[in-house]
Amino acid sequence: MDTARHPTPAGSPPLRTQTLRPAAGILLLLLPLSLGAWLLERPLIYLQRAYVATEHPDDQEAAASIQTDHQHCRLGHWYYEGLGRQTFSKMPSWTKLESPHREVHAAVRAAVEAARADWKNDERILETILAHMQRAERSSTEVFHLLDELVREKHGSTGKRER
Repeated sequence: MDTARHPTPAGSPPLRTQTLRPAAGILLLLLPLSLGAWLLERPLIYLQRAYVATEHPDDQEAAASIQTDHQHCRLGHWYYEGLGRQTFSKMPSWTKLESPHREVHAAVRAAVEAARADWKNDERILETILAHMQRAERSSTEVFHLLDELVREKHGSTGKRER
Protein backbone atom coordinates (compact mmCIF):
# COMPACT_ATOMS: atom_id res chain seq x y z
CA MET A 1 0.00 0.00 0.00
CA ASP A 2 1.38 3.43 -0.94
CA THR A 3 0.68 6.71 0.81
CA ALA A 4 0.32 9.88 -1.23
CA ARG A 5 0.37 13.48 -0.04
CA HIS A 6 -2.08 15.92 -1.57
CA PRO A 7 -1.90 19.73 -1.38
CA THR A 8 -4.12 21.37 1.25
CA PRO A 9 -4.90 24.97 2.19
CA ALA A 10 -2.06 26.83 3.96
CA GLY A 11 -1.75 25.90 7.62
CA SER A 12 -3.64 22.61 7.25
CA PRO A 13 -1.90 19.30 7.81
CA PRO A 14 -1.16 17.38 4.61
CA LEU A 15 -3.96 15.10 3.47
CA ARG A 16 -2.83 11.51 3.16
CA THR A 17 -4.68 8.98 1.09
CA GLN A 18 -3.83 5.38 0.53
CA THR A 19 -3.28 4.08 -2.93
CA LEU A 20 -4.29 0.44 -2.96
CA ARG A 21 -2.70 -2.00 -5.29
CA PRO A 22 -5.55 -4.26 -6.36
CA ALA A 23 -5.20 -7.97 -5.79
CA ALA A 24 -5.38 -10.23 -8.81
CA GLY A 25 -8.81 -11.48 -7.68
CA ILE A 26 -10.24 -7.98 -7.86
CA LEU A 27 -8.82 -7.51 -11.35
CA LEU A 28 -10.31 -10.81 -12.44
CA LEU A 29 -13.65 -9.74 -11.00
CA LEU A 30 -13.50 -6.49 -12.97
CA LEU A 31 -12.45 -8.13 -16.23
CA PRO A 32 -15.97 -9.17 -17.27
CA LEU A 33 -17.24 -5.71 -16.35
CA SER A 34 -14.73 -3.94 -18.59
CA LEU A 35 -15.41 -6.52 -21.27
CA GLY A 36 -19.09 -5.78 -20.78
CA ALA A 37 -18.44 -2.08 -21.39
CA TRP A 38 -16.66 -2.97 -24.62
CA LEU A 39 -19.52 -5.26 -25.64
CA LEU A 40 -22.10 -2.61 -24.86
CA GLU A 41 -20.32 -0.16 -27.11
CA ARG A 42 -20.60 -2.48 -30.12
CA PRO A 43 -24.45 -2.54 -30.33
CA LEU A 44 -24.49 1.26 -30.06
CA ILE A 45 -22.08 1.56 -32.97
CA TYR A 46 -24.10 -1.00 -34.90
CA LEU A 47 -27.30 1.03 -34.39
CA GLN A 48 -25.53 4.25 -35.40
CA ARG A 49 -24.38 2.59 -38.61
CA ALA A 50 -27.92 1.30 -39.16
CA TYR A 51 -29.30 4.83 -39.03
CA VAL A 52 -26.68 5.97 -41.55
CA ALA A 53 -27.49 3.01 -43.81
CA THR A 54 -31.23 3.72 -43.71
CA GLU A 55 -30.75 7.40 -44.49
CA HIS A 56 -28.21 6.66 -47.24
CA PRO A 57 -29.17 3.22 -48.62
CA ASP A 58 -26.85 3.64 -51.61
CA ASP A 59 -23.83 4.08 -49.33
CA GLN A 60 -22.14 0.72 -49.84
CA GLU A 61 -19.83 1.10 -46.84
CA ALA A 62 -22.72 1.89 -44.49
CA ALA A 63 -24.81 -0.97 -45.88
CA ALA A 64 -21.93 -3.43 -45.60
CA SER A 65 -21.24 -2.43 -41.99
CA ILE A 66 -24.65 -3.68 -40.83
CA GLN A 67 -24.94 -6.86 -42.91
CA THR A 68 -23.20 -9.06 -40.35
CA ASP A 69 -25.68 -11.43 -38.75
CA HIS A 70 -26.07 -12.07 -35.04
CA GLN A 71 -23.72 -15.04 -35.10
CA HIS A 72 -20.81 -13.31 -36.80
CA CYS A 73 -20.73 -9.87 -35.17
CA ARG A 74 -18.42 -9.30 -32.20
CA LEU A 75 -21.17 -9.97 -29.68
CA GLY A 76 -22.09 -13.11 -31.64
CA HIS A 77 -18.52 -14.40 -31.52
CA TRP A 78 -18.42 -13.62 -27.79
CA TYR A 79 -21.75 -15.41 -27.30
CA TYR A 80 -21.28 -18.50 -29.50
CA GLU A 81 -17.62 -19.31 -29.14
CA GLY A 82 -15.73 -16.79 -27.06
CA LEU A 83 -15.14 -15.66 -23.54
CA GLY A 84 -18.84 -15.00 -23.03
CA ARG A 85 -19.70 -18.64 -23.60
CA GLN A 86 -16.86 -19.76 -21.33
CA THR A 87 -17.73 -17.30 -18.58
CA PHE A 88 -21.52 -16.94 -18.60
CA SER A 89 -23.12 -19.91 -20.38
CA LYS A 90 -24.25 -21.52 -17.11
CA MET A 91 -26.09 -18.39 -15.96
CA PRO A 92 -29.92 -18.36 -16.13
CA SER A 93 -30.07 -15.33 -18.47
CA TRP A 94 -27.62 -16.80 -20.98
CA THR A 95 -30.17 -18.41 -23.27
CA LYS A 96 -32.41 -15.33 -23.12
CA LEU A 97 -29.73 -13.21 -24.82
CA GLU A 98 -29.80 -14.91 -28.21
CA SER A 99 -33.34 -13.93 -29.26
CA PRO A 100 -33.19 -10.15 -28.75
CA HIS A 101 -29.69 -10.07 -30.23
CA ARG A 102 -30.94 -11.89 -33.34
CA GLU A 103 -33.90 -9.48 -33.45
CA VAL A 104 -31.61 -6.41 -33.45
CA HIS A 105 -29.89 -7.66 -36.58
CA ALA A 106 -33.12 -8.75 -38.30
CA ALA A 107 -34.86 -5.44 -37.60
CA VAL A 108 -31.90 -3.39 -38.83
CA ARG A 109 -31.64 -5.41 -42.04
CA ALA A 110 -35.41 -4.99 -42.59
CA ALA A 111 -35.13 -1.22 -42.05
CA VAL A 112 -32.26 -0.90 -44.52
CA GLU A 113 -34.12 -3.02 -47.06
CA ALA A 114 -37.23 -0.82 -46.69
CA ALA A 115 -35.06 2.28 -47.07
CA ARG A 116 -34.12 1.24 -50.59
CA ALA A 117 -37.63 2.33 -51.62
CA ASP A 118 -38.64 5.99 -52.04
CA TRP A 119 -39.11 6.71 -48.32
CA LYS A 120 -38.52 10.45 -48.77
CA ASN A 121 -41.73 10.69 -50.78
CA ASP A 122 -43.81 7.93 -49.23
CA GLU A 123 -44.76 8.29 -45.58
CA ARG A 124 -45.83 4.64 -45.29
CA ILE A 125 -42.33 3.49 -46.18
CA LEU A 126 -40.87 5.95 -43.69
CA GLU A 127 -43.21 4.61 -40.99
CA THR A 128 -42.12 1.06 -41.83
CA ILE A 129 -38.46 2.02 -41.50
CA LEU A 130 -39.13 3.73 -38.18
CA ALA A 131 -41.06 0.71 -36.89
CA HIS A 132 -38.13 -1.59 -37.75
CA MET A 133 -35.64 0.75 -36.09
CA GLN A 134 -37.84 1.03 -32.98
CA ARG A 135 -37.92 -2.76 -32.85
CA ALA A 136 -34.11 -2.78 -33.14
CA GLU A 137 -33.83 -0.20 -30.34
CA ARG A 138 -36.15 -2.17 -28.03
CA SER A 139 -34.27 -5.38 -28.71
CA SER A 140 -30.94 -3.63 -28.18
CA THR A 141 -32.17 -2.33 -24.82
CA GLU A 142 -33.11 -5.88 -23.89
CA VAL A 143 -29.62 -7.06 -24.90
CA PHE A 144 -28.08 -4.39 -22.62
CA HIS A 145 -30.35 -5.45 -19.77
CA LEU A 146 -29.47 -9.12 -20.20
CA LEU A 147 -25.73 -8.41 -20.32
CA ASP A 148 -26.09 -6.54 -17.04
CA GLU A 149 -28.14 -9.41 -15.64
CA LEU A 150 -25.47 -11.94 -16.64
CA VAL A 151 -22.83 -10.00 -14.73
CA ARG A 152 -25.13 -9.81 -11.68
CA GLU A 153 -25.88 -13.52 -11.88
CA LYS A 154 -22.21 -14.39 -12.20
CA HIS A 155 -20.86 -12.05 -9.55
CA GLY A 156 -23.91 -11.24 -7.43
CA SER A 157 -24.71 -7.87 -5.92
CA THR A 158 -21.96 -8.33 -3.33
CA GLY A 159 -19.25 -8.59 -5.98
CA LYS A 160 -18.30 -12.14 -4.99
CA ARG A 161 -17.30 -14.40 -7.82
CA GLU A 162 -19.54 -17.34 -8.67
CA ARG A 163 -17.55 -20.57 -8.63
